[in-house]
Amino acid sequence: MSPRMTDTSQEVAAHRVLVIDADIELCNLVTRFLTREWFQIACVNRGAEGVDRALSGDYSLVVLDVMMPELTGFDVLRRIRTTSRMPVLMLTAKGDALDRVLGLEMGADDYLPKPFNPPELAARIRAILRRAQPESRLQTGTTPLVVGDVELDPGARVARRDGRPLNLTSVEFDLLEVLLRAPGQVVGREKLTREVLSREFSPFDRSIDTHVCNLRKKVGQLDDGTERIKGVRGIGYLYALHMWNVVVCYATVHQTIWILPVDSVCRGDVAGNVWHPCALLRGAVAGGASRDHADGSRKSGPHVRDFRTRCVA
Repeated sequence: MSPRMTDTSQEVAAHRVLVIDADIELCNLVTRFLTREWFQIACVNRGAEGVDRALSGDYSLVVLDVMMPELTGFDVLRRIRTTSRMPVLMLTAKGDALDRVLGLEMGADDYLPKPFNPPELAARIRAILRRAQPESRLQTGTTPLVVGDVELDPGARVARRDGRPLNLTSVEFDLLEVLLRAPGQVVGREKLTREVLSREFSPFDRSIDTHVCNLRKKVGQLDDGTERIKGVRGIGYLYALHMWNVVVCYATVHQTIWILPVDSVCRGDVAGNVWHPCALLRGAVAGGASRDHADGSRKSGPHVRDFRTRCVA
């Protein structure tokens, strides 16, 4: 008796997945399992044929093994990325961090180390396909986002800088969307991993950092030569506002974060250290703050231990 088709299964039934792997036994296993999950599966065992099939326009996603004879998985990915942004999930050897990083840097949307559980493969495929849909769950509207010279249209899934299209993967597009929705604000790695990669954050998973690195290269720098996407050590990333020198201030007692223009805080030091020559913020949360202003005035509040300011501009 065939299982009843649910709304979710009806949604994925329209998706055709191409598996490119030299391991015939693995291809058969993946085909049997994903077919039960209502995906339509096609398998090829040679890289050159895989490139031709991937670029045919008949598939929604490619599952690609790194270890391929003659034409390696990286070669296949490189050829696909020259003309197509279709989602690609790389299969890598367990523990081979270099392969994972290289695949992501070349434009893979995600990776899965072998051996893997078939249910996890299905879950990752669904997550990638959700991100690739124009009606992505990240959207809160179809109004284009414009920050400086960068424009992003969530409905059309198109991003531009100075009017020129940016060739972004689905992950890079969603990553840029999350950052542009909070310009000048730090977005934590945990939030980025959940919303962009659709999985929980792991301290040992550097995928989001690799995707940020790739996105930086594509969006380029600001006119003054500084990075548009800035990292805040131990926290996450922010999309810089060109008119600001941004100072990120946080109190570890309450894990509170402030994003302030440099000219809103004054000179000074914290715990004996000058963190920025033009900025000082002392005091904290839960009842007030102590902040010296450039005009000499002061607003007082309780002192908070382990308070630090860091310039990320």
